[in-house]
Amino acid sequence: MNRNIILKGFKTGEELSNLICKSFAIFSPGQAGLSVSLAFGHGTPFITHKNAITGGEIFNINHNQNGILFNDFDEISRIMLDIDNNSSKYINLGKNAKITYEKNLKIESMFNSFKNCIDYVHQNEKI
Repeated sequence: MNRNIILKGFKTGEELSNLICKSFAIFSPGQAGLSVSLAFGHGTPFITHKNAITGGEIFNINHNQNGILFNDFDEISRIMLDIDNNSSKYINLGKNAKITYEKNLKIESMFNSFKNCIDYVHQNEKI
């Protein structure tokens, strides 16, 4: 399994994008922020703790559908073994991640959701 695990440290921008699109999955055990959208945009499942720090992006992860939400940090090694032994599962998770991105996480979708919230508040405003 060592041949398939690469710990690259902190990466951003194009370098991060290039790594994501070559990966079976992205692990971010304690944080699920904008990198969820980035991973999903590349068709890569996102794996994080169910209580990870988030700005709301974690709510786009559906356990065992487009990513993995684990309960205990001890599960990480089991998930890594599962990726090695069952890579087709993670390819399918990635396909679903891409669908989630296309439906919900493109800038147009995010803008429309934000606009709908503003319109709702404005329409229900007490004068």
